[in-house]
Amino acid sequence: MKTLHKTIRNSALLALIISFNLVNAQMANTRNFASEEIETKIKPISTLVSFTAQLYNKTVYLKWLVNGQKEDCIYIIQRSANDIDFKTIGYVNGTGVPINIDILSCFKDTKPLSSKAYYRIATITNLGELLHTQSQIVENTNSIDMQELTLVKN
Repeated sequence: MKTLHKTIRNSALLALIISFNLVNAQMANTRNFASEEIETKIKPISTLVSFTAQLYNKTVYLKWLVNGQKEDCIYIIQRSANDIDFKTIGYVNGTGVPINIDILSCFKDTKPLSSKAYYRIATITNLGELLHTQSQIVENTNSIDMQELTLVKN
């Protein structure tokens, strides 16, 4: 019964994410969930510790570390060619844990853009607001085989 409840809850959250993306395609009202400007009534799912985007062998590897993820959630992986118009390229399930530890999540983009690309990770708060990280830039050129950019919250 517990597995069925978790499946129903994850399905409902995914339906909420999909409908939110459709209604808010431009995401004009998003906020940065690494920002200190989040109102106190809005609780992000977790605290971003770091976010890395790395190009290697024609694939972009994204990894992010969060702390305080006490509830299950879904991370939304987004990509843009201009750092304005982001499109969702995938989802990663985030598993809540009852203790305050760092959790590493990863995503692999096997079809990266042929030039510069901007990546960000989004999630939904307990009030249904979409929050996202700052963008990470990856240059996909023939002369660079591996590039790493890292954002670490102080």
